[in-house]
Amino acid sequence: MATLSEVDFKFDRQAIERLTQGLNHEAAQNIERDLNRLSSQLKGRPPENVKGAVQRLFASHGGKVTEPDLSTYAEAVSEGQRIVVRVS
Repeated sequence: MATLSEVDFKFDRQAIERLTQGLNHEAAQNIERDLNRLSSQLKGRPPENVKGAVQRLFASHGGKVTEPDLSTYAEAVSEGQRIVVRVS
């Protein structure tokens, strides 16, 4: 019977990166969907009043948004713009 110290693990780094990229893409799609929903709900409100909702939205997806991106998203939501989130 092999003990844990005798087990040799080998990772396929490329497979892990592909999986992570797929998860990032899915997360971006979900955030984009929710930002656009928020945009239709909060259109016309001042960006300063929208920032908290944008921060909560990112937090609900396990993320964090900080300045200057927070202001950019809040302004787009305030203007009712369609938002596209890209994974780099």
